[in-house]
Amino acid sequence: MKNLIILLFLSTAICATGQNDKMNGKRREKMEAQRVAFITQKLDLTQEESQKFWGIYNDHMNKEHELKRTMRDLREDIPSMSESEADQAIKSWLENGQREIDLRKNTYFQLRKVLPANKLVKLPLAEIQFKEKLLQQVGNRMKERKNMK
Repeated sequence: MKNLIILLFLSTAICATGQNDKMNGKRREKMEAQRVAFITQKLDLTQEESQKFWGIYNDHMNKEHELKRTMRDLREDIPSMSESEADQAIKSWLENGQREIDLRKNTYFQLRKVLPANKLVKLPLAEIQFKEKLLQQVGNRMKERKNMK
């Protein structure tokens, strides 16, 4: 279970750093539909499992995104921090890190109620594979644009 939590942490961290808030709505919707289809297929979810899974998973991702945003906001002030502000920032980072761990544990226990362990254990790998697929698509688009010039 410890390894699963670590894998969930790594995969969501990668996801959070790869998001671009300026991505237009249609592209974001298309990417989200691809993610749903990809992960649903990789986990071999039934229709019933899928309905329950995506509600829990999307809630988790939204909460995790907010925690990451809070941590990012703290980083922006680093150059101008006094010693006491820096000390407080470190404490806030540690508290946020604990909140992330608690969120992952809670999500795992919620998902475990709707999915068997042999499907749930595939989730971190499916997330990584999806991110790799997206990066490959971006790379291909960049090559196409370069060749057009």
